[in-house]
Amino acid sequence: MMYVLVLLAIVVVFRCVQWLLDPSRISRTSLAASPADRIESMALAEARGLGIRHIHPVTRLQRRRRLIRSVITSALILVYAAVAQVLPSQLTIILAAIAGGIFTSFSAFHVFRLRPAGAIGRGTAATSRVCGIAVTLAFNTFGMWMILHAADYVEASWASPIGVALIIGGLILLNSATSPARVIERNFVTYAARLPRGATAESVYLRPFSETRIQRIAWAGAERGPISSLLRGGYTSFEEFLGTLITASGPTITLARTHGRELPLLRRPSWALLDDQWDLVAPRLLREARYIYLVAGPTYVHVPPGGGVVTTSGQYFEVSRLRAWGLLHKCLFVLPPERRDEAGLSIESFCDELGLDTTPIQHIPVETIVGFTISATGRLVAYIDSGNDWQTYPTLIDTFRNHISGREDPPSHGHWAEFADLSTGLTKQ
Repeated sequence: MMYVLVLLAIVVVFRCVQWLLDPSRISRTSLAASPADRIESMALAEARGLGIRHIHPVTRLQRRRRLIRSVITSALILVYAAVAQVLPSQLTIILAAIAGGIFTSFSAFHVFRLRPAGAIGRGTAATSRVCGIAVTLAFNTFGMWMILHAADYVEASWASPIGVALIIGGLILLNSATSPARVIERNFVTYAARLPRGATAESVYLRPFSETRIQRIAWAGAERGPISSLLRGGYTSFEEFLGTLITASGPTITLARTHGRELPLLRRPSWALLDDQWDLVAPRLLREARYIYLVAGPTYVHVPPGGGVVTTSGQYFEVSRLRAWGLLHKCLFVLPPERRDEAGLSIESFCDELGLDTTPIQHIPVETIVGFTISATGRLVAYIDSGNDWQTYPTLIDTFRNHISGREDPPSHGHWAEFADLSTGLTKQ
């Protein structure tokens, strides 16, 4: 019994520390504290012409489902731990292998979902997956064995350093069990992939040219490990996190512009194009794609030869081409969970480049905007959520895809303004 209590206490401490260090917790709390003010601001922004798509109800439901799964996973581990106490220690490795196999089988669906359209051969893909499964199984099995084996030390002394170290080490392995597998697959794909002639894909991800100011994000999904939701996962770059969500949603081609400079390791199947290659390759890919994704990154200040100061986004080149080709209506501009001033500048610079009025944006807290798009009617549409952690973005991607594909009708423009008696009538977004 003492062992189960120690295990539970360590898990609770892990979760509490990570919860306290979570920067998105404060923002979610502050935003949730004034719902009336948020409704009023959204109504005013909508009355000024901003389209609003509120995704918080869906995100909240997904949060509850992930919490339930984490509780079930923790209960399973505690049951295994209790069983390990009454069985001979020689059977610990067998129990660990069974648990590792169960965790790996559930994780495999989430881990191996990279779908670069026609990029690599079946042999390369199969090899990467076999290696990834083997490593994931090893991490899950060894991590579970460490947790179960710790019972021999904790029962003798609840403060046993070896026992506590084994539990902590096992939790760390289970928390990030799939990380080596994802690295293996990305490297296989990155080094083996070639952009085939005539390649097409459902989605095109226009990778930001610079990652230097795109922040890291805490990520605790099933893609990381069997108990990641329980222990709040770990950190990764936002660009890497978003790319994983996009490539998991369907066949994807990732493009990056190099300006003639060598790109760092992309860590996913990506193809780099020089500026003079862009207009030869990109138009066909983008026109045939159903979804186009960009990260609304930091702004850049330029001093043109004629003098003056010009502020542009990091994707000015791409945005100007997308506008000229008439493809903005199927583009999603994703905002990283940055500081408020940076997010505001990113939105305003994009609006200026697109020739859109920035006044409606000034009436709404920019930290609630997780992404925006330009509707088929030419309206600036913002996706709103009370949270800005990793759980918001899967909902954002799914909702955008549903709207573009027609599986879900976007809300009518004006319902928020109507609620606040500012309505100018319901129209199509």
